[in-house]
Amino acid sequence: MGIANFLPRFHPLLDWVQVGISTHCDASCAYCPHTRFRSSWKSAHIDPELFSRFLDNLKNTSMVYLQGWGEPFLHPDFWQLLDRVKAGRFMAGCTSNANNLDEETLKKTVGHGLDILALSLAGPDERNDKIRQGTSFYRVFKAIEKLQDIKARQKSETPKIHLAHMLLRSHLGDMDKLPALFMNSGVDHVVISSLTLALSQHWEKQALLADSPEGYRELKTKFDQLFSVPELNGKVFTHVYNPFLPRGDCSENVQKALYVSELGLVSPCVMTQIPVSGPAHYWFEGQRYALRNLNFGSLYEQDMKDIWHKPEYKRFRKRLDLAMCRRCAKTKIEG
Repeated sequence: MGIANFLPRFHPLLDWVQVGISTHCDASCAYCPHTRFRSSWKSAHIDPELFSRFLDNLKNTSMVYLQGWGEPFLHPDFWQLLDRVKAGRFMAGCTSNANNLDEETLKKTVGHGLDILALSLAGPDERNDKIRQGTSFYRVFKAIEKLQDIKARQKSETPKIHLAHMLLRSHLGDMDKLPALFMNSGVDHVVISSLTLALSQHWEKQALLADSPEGYRELKTKFDQLFSVPELNGKVFTHVYNPFLPRGDCSENVQKALYVSELGLVSPCVMTQIPVSGPAHYWFEGQRYALRNLNFGSLYEQDMKDIWHKPEYKRFRKRLDLAMCRRCAKTKIEG
C-alpha cells in the first residue's frame, strides 16, 4: 500500500459542479440525444435527499449548475433544490428551453436567488422552432422581456440572462441577423456554439461550420467583425468545433469541474453520462463510434471527495485516456 493511501484527502478546488437534476424534457430538438434515442431514453429526477447530502459535503466550489440532459424546471422539487444550493452559499444557474417560464415562475427565479438563467436557441427567428421542435423563438424572448421587467420592479440584478445560441451549418446565412438580435434582447451574456455531439452523419455535417483551416479563419474574422460593435463588447463569445485544430485540453474543464447525474453518478462531464439503455452511436471525423458512459462512483455509496481522489479518476484527469475523449469535439474548440 503506497503512502498516498495514508495522506488526508482534501476537498477538490472546483470551478463548478454540473448536476443533471432531471432527464425529463418537453421538447424534441432534432439534434439532441433525448430525441434521437427516445425509444431507449431513461427519464428520471434526482432524489432531493441525495442532492442535499451531496451539497452538505460540497466544499471549495463556486457554482452549482442545475442542468444536464433535460429541462430543469420539470423537476417537481426544483425550488427546493435551488434553495438548498443558495443555503450552501453557492452561485446557482440553469439552462432552460423557456417552455415553463410563465410570469409566476420567472418571479420565483428572482425570489429564490437564481444567479444565472440561460435560454437556448438554434436560430435568429422561427427557424429555431423547426430545429428545436416543441420550443418557441417567441416564447424565449417573451420570457426575457418578462424577466427584465420583473427584475426592474424588484430592483434585482439577478438572475443574469444568458443566451446559448447553437449555430448550425445550414444557418450560417443567418449570422448577419445575430448582432441586432442580441442587442435588442438586452441579454447579459451570449455564447455561440456549434454542435459537439453528432448523432448521425447528417448532424456531423451540420456541426462542421467550414471545410478547411482557411474557412475557419474566415469564420472567426466574420465573428470578430459582427460582434465588435460597442453595444456587444464583452458580451458575445464563440465556442465552435474546429476539426483542424490539434487536440487540446477538454473545454469541459474536467480537471476543475465534474458532472453528477440524476442517479447520483459522478462523471467527468455530461458527455460521458447519457441515460440510454442499449447501444447508441455518434459520429466523429467521419467515423461511427459507440457511445460509452463513464462514472467513477455513486454518491449513494461514497462521498464526492473520496470519488474525486480515486486513483483511476486521478489517472483519467491526467491523461484523458478514455477512447471517447480522444474522439470528442470538446477537445477541438475554438473561442
